Amino acid sequence: MNVTRLRTVQVFTATIRLTSPGGVMAPQSTPILGEATGISGPDAVPVVELGNGSVMPGTTLAGSFRQHLQSRGVGDTDLVRLMGRGGQDPNASRLCVLGGRTPDRGDQGFLDEHSTAVDRYRGAARESTKRHVRRLPPGTEFITFWLLENPTPGESAVVSEALGTWHPLLGSSVTNGRGDSQVVEVRTGTLDLSDERDLLLYLTHHGPELCTVVATDEVAIADPEPRATIVIPLRIVEPLHFGTGETTQSTTRPRVNLVVRMGQDLVIPGRSVRGILRSRLDYMLHTLGLADCPEQRCGVCLSCELFGFTSPTGGRRASVRILDSAVRDARTETLEHVAIDRFTGGAKDSALFTDEVIIEGTFDVVIERLDPPSDAWRLLEALVRLVAQDLHEGFVRLGGGASRGYGRVELAPEPAAGPRLMPLDQAQHTMSTFVGSRRP
Repeated sequence: MNVTRLRTVQVFTATIRLTSPGGVMAPQSTPILGEATGISGPDAVPVVELGNGSVMPGTTLAGSFRQHLQSRGVGDTDLVRLMGRGGQDPNASRLCVLGGRTPDRGDQGFLDEHSTAVDRYRGAARESTKRHVRRLPPGTEFITFWLLENPTPGESAVVSEALGTWHPLLGSSVTNGRGDSQVVEVRTGTLDLSDERDLLLYLTHHGPELCTVVATDEVAIADPEPRATIVIPLRIVEPLHFGTGETTQSTTRPRVNLVVRMGQDLVIPGRSVRGILRSRLDYMLHTLGLADCPEQRCGVCLSCELFGFTSPTGGRRASVRILDSAVRDARTETLEHVAIDRFTGGAKDSALFTDEVIIEGTFDVVIERLDPPSDAWRLLEALVRLVAQDLHEGFVRLGGGASRGYGRVELAPEPAAGPRLMPLDQAQHTMSTFVGSRRP
């Protein structure tokens, strides 16, 4: 067996800041742990270390960074030399990704998200699918540690420049607007193991400690290239309610079902808009005879290609992501309701409930492209324009309580600069051409 002698070690530290809620979820769910401990909690929580600091696993960083190197044009041979290869012809990685951790949790806390799946036939919440996920808030920072063995000058430059231009999506639910991150600082340093002082430093320090001590030279940070987007500007016409699953606690007033907030902003969750958007696209494709995928897992239709799927035999990540939308100039009110007794026709006892709703404001639904340009993206632009028209005309409503008159929105004026929706006649022509190409 050939063993390459370690002559030079280059180390890096990269500080990564979350710009949207995120975090890598622990492999064990809290309810499973609760069976042994008797403690109930969220269905998923971020990975933490013994001191309760949050952790960014090296496997997560390595996978995202490998994809970033490919997008920057690093060839397969060079990529294998740096990042290794598995399979029948394995090759060890010379870039060791040691993972990351939060330097100081402070009082940042966590964000709790509640959601439920929608029944594809009834259009209402599916039973027994409520999910509670705990995430790290925007602004959380991780210091990550990297070690490159025996780098050539070219490899050193490639890794340095790639870290300085990296705009990673890390953790779970990235297609629902989670895990957006930016690299805010990169430092590097090199140890020459033929030098006694460097060798002593290498032998007396290890892991993250070694990286922190040696990496003192700053690496230039470049602005990341923006992703292609589709933006739907909307104005709230009738009360809008996206619930958190939580209520106000009061002994003197009725409990109020709260709307989603992110800090001080009222937010339209990307995960909820994603479900509504996909359902309407499925309906359009089905009526055109182009798809029949009620369970969203066939793996071959346009909807599965765009929004991903999971099945017992495999799956695919979505090629687009839907971001959370902050509501501008928002105004809220509370609306009281009472359930009706199905036998007497009168009000049902102890069934009064109150919703917090947004009655005024504007917001933008932002759809980001994750994959290279394709025909599917062009078709999505056309389909999104048709869905936007359905929203404007009231055929589709957003959020909960649609049967109670909630969720009506309409198209707002588009800004003079920035991405614009495809013209309606162009979208209709695009879909007409696509339908004609698929039919005999």
